[in-house]
Amino acid sequence: MLTFGLRRAQLDLQCHRLWLRSFSSAQSLGAKSVRAQFTLDRHKGITRPFRKDGLEEPSERGWKNEWQSGSTDDPPKIAKSPAQQRKRERKINRVLGAKLRDAPESRILKLEALGAHGELLDAVAKEDIKGVIQAYSSLPEKKPLSSEDFHAVAQCTHACLRFLNLEYLAPHLKDSKKGQYDTSDIVAFAERLAEDIRRGYLVPNTAAHLHLLGIFRESKSLAAGEKFWRWLQTQDDSHVSTGVYGAAIVIFAMAGRPLQDCEKLYDEALARFPGSFFAYHLSPNAILPDREKPMELKGIPMHLQEAIIRARLLLGDTRNAYLALDTALRLYPTNISHRLLKNFLIERPITEAYTIYAMAYRAGMNTSGQVFKTLMSSLRLASNMTSIPVHFQVLRAMVSMMYVFVGNSKKIPSNTLAELTIAITHIGLLPGVAAMTQSQRDEIFQLVLDIIKTLWDVGARFQATPTASAFVNIIKNIAAPAQSRSIAENAMADMTALGLEPTEATRRAMMNVAGAIADEEMVHKTWDDIVASRSAKGKRPDLIDLNVMIKAARQVGMKAFIQQQADVAKQYLSSKEQSSIDYYTMGRDEVVPNPELARSTAEEILEGVKRLRADLAIFDEKTKDPSGAMDFSKRPGMLLREPSIFADIPEAEMRKIYDEFTTEQVRKSASSDDRDATFAEHETSQFSPDDTVPDTDPTVPKTDPIVPDPASTTQPDPSTVTPARSMPLSPTGIPLSTLRYESWRAINALLYHSARNDRAHAAAVDVAIWEGRSPPKREMGFTGENLEVGEWGFGGVGLGEGQEREEDVGARGEEGEEGEEGRKRDGEESKGDVELARGEIGRLRGRE
Repeated sequence: MLTFGLRRAQLDLQCHRLWLRSFSSAQSLGAKSVRAQFTLDRHKGITRPFRKDGLEEPSERGWKNEWQSGSTDDPPKIAKSPAQQRKRERKINRVLGAKLRDAPESRILKLEALGAHGELLDAVAKEDIKGVIQAYSSLPEKKPLSSEDFHAVAQCTHACLRFLNLEYLAPHLKDSKKGQYDTSDIVAFAERLAEDIRRGYLVPNTAAHLHLLGIFRESKSLAAGEKFWRWLQTQDDSHVSTGVYGAAIVIFAMAGRPLQDCEKLYDEALARFPGSFFAYHLSPNAILPDREKPMELKGIPMHLQEAIIRARLLLGDTRNAYLALDTALRLYPTNISHRLLKNFLIERPITEAYTIYAMAYRAGMNTSGQVFKTLMSSLRLASNMTSIPVHFQVLRAMVSMMYVFVGNSKKIPSNTLAELTIAITHIGLLPGVAAMTQSQRDEIFQLVLDIIKTLWDVGARFQATPTASAFVNIIKNIAAPAQSRSIAENAMADMTALGLEPTEATRRAMMNVAGAIADEEMVHKTWDDIVASRSAKGKRPDLIDLNVMIKAARQVGMKAFIQQQADVAKQYLSSKEQSSIDYYTMGRDEVVPNPELARSTAEEILEGVKRLRADLAIFDEKTKDPSGAMDFSKRPGMLLREPSIFADIPEAEMRKIYDEFTTEQVRKSASSDDRDATFAEHETSQFSPDDTVPDTDPTVPKTDPIVPDPASTTQPDPSTVTPARSMPLSPTGIPLSTLRYESWRAINALLYHSARNDRAHAAAVDVAIWEGRSPPKREMGFTGENLEVGEWGFGGVGLGEGQEREEDVGARGEEGEEGEEGRKRDGEESKGDVELARGEIGRLRGRE
């Protein structure tokens, strides 16, 4: 203990001695400022040795003679500024911190020697935001923190803010110790960190600055973020990076600044950090050295591309946002940030976001299970539950999306399995189901249960189990409309077998079944269970419980029971809640079933259920071996249906148009900027081998490599044999050249449909303003127009259609000479259509 105390006192004394020495070092070295002398030496190329303690050694000639260069005059006496003194102190603190970190003593000894500095690092390690703020407040004004320490503090603060904002986490899953501080406290602490940076109390760190800007962005403290950025923008490169510029672009966009300001920051970032011609590679008209190979150039700032995409989407420049996405897919067809993709899920209609995610998963891109769950939830909520065709199209889109996700990731999250199960059970809530006969309902719901069983069998292969919410929806949305007590009891038994405890939602679902089958005894028993469960938690039945009970009891005809429970509830409910009880007890007039409507509805639902079952059968067949790789190369992507102006063009002609837009010789003719064309030639010649340079005429096919024929007895000249090149593939077995072509084609369709969506929304806003109404929100879900055959058609999303397309392709391949002649005639007649398609693609991409 004595040795430990002596060593600790020795370290404290050394810290104090070094701190005092910083005030006398300038006077011993001369009156001129140390910072000015360092600057002068750097320009003269003079380097000075440092002592072991990190302080500079004076030369043998002496500072005075060296400064004066032979002059006998005394140097001008310049007072040392407070900023220069603080800089000197920070340097000493950094040297001391490095010595303590590199010393062989234990971490406990080092933290105790640093005092409050150690408490701060401990709080950071525990992610205790309260401890971080308190420990930081106890530090001296000149913070003895290294650049890495500052980054750790900012990162911890940002993580705590994100934890507080996690809406999908239930309150009981959050750590109460980490939730003691709210958002305003975290923002105030971030503002203090930013102010200390401006005053020079902290060592700059670009990653830490990025976290601070992220805190201001996510907390909507945009004014503070913009103020901090304005100061950072004027500093040197130790304060900013392309990532910091990207964060500033998003803050500008969220603050409603003009798009020109965001674009100006984007151009400024590329000019300040040019890299290896990053500005060219990120331009929409850039040319790849080789479309068949991965991009070999490292360090392209894709986070900057992500930021400008988000800014363009927020500020209404959809076309350039999609062109930036096209650039990202061209550079990295198998690897794009999920944050970039999520921008389209948030800002664009789900019909467009579906295509983007289908492309990404089919190409082999990975996203977290939470991102996929968000996508599936958005798809489920896209159905308005008023249109039967729309709902089944949503269901088939969800199955297709899960298929490509499983083929890529080899996993199914349990919460995502529940999302699809819930969406399937909503078939029982479609209009017209209540008016069906019992036999019609039995047939439909039996098929629905078979579909759910198949889905759960697929999920079991990937260790996905049903959740309690899935069983609740089966009871509420299938057992109750089917008026089947056995379905409800079987669901409860399966829950027990899986170890799932009944919840309040489960008991309310059983009450729905009791009312549907008109079982008075079951109503009494279920209500007693609800009251007992609430009482065990020290609560009483709430309005939702009472509403469900009153509805079920009214179906059975239990008027006295309803009045009795309503009188009991009014004793502890507020006046507003009592009026709600009165509204529930009045009931509604029952709708008289329409037999004709029920018959047509049953036929339409039955047809949709059969198509959905066919999709699940294909899904089940393709996943029999969960460890096997799914090859998506032979199956067209489940993409947004192309408009007829593109879909009717033969594949060979569309390939020619693609070559014209993505090879260098057309780049010269399509652009009036000779400088870009010259640079494209330089890029192609510098980074591409001779055999990968595009042909001068894109219509002339490349010569195939000469491969020896095993059946031939004549051996070819070895000098004339060209070895076949191995083509790079995506994780899902698709050549990169094919992925780039399909992405380019899909972006064309997205540009077309997004323009139509924007025009329709703008027209609706104009009409609302003309009529004096509030402008409507953008339609983000599926609509009836999305299902019409033609330019608005959202088709081909089902796995069954994919199977049919494969068979059609095979049939066309077996047509023989007659089919070939017919295609030639069609090709001659479609020359005008090809020119129209070429012109439309040029217009959409801004190359008119």
